[in-house]
Amino acid sequence: MEQSENQIEEGIEICAELINQFQEIDGVHGAHLMAPRNLSAIAPTVKKAGIKIRSNSRFTGYEILQSIVEQAQ
Repeated sequence: MEQSENQIEEGIEICAELINQFQEIDGVHGAHLMAPRNLSAIAPTVKKAGIKIRSNSRFTGYEILQSIVEQAQ
């Protein structure tokens, strides 16, 4: 990762890959994402991982998180 031209994008890619791998583990029902000093990296990570929020909401997880990020800025 230190050798990456874009460390933020590399971190997003790694996190999304790990989330996808976690989904294959029996008993794992979620992941807690943290991005210290980089809240804006969470929404694209959720989108890249294809995470869906289970609710009656008409919005995707990405749209909800993107809205939160925009409000925080």
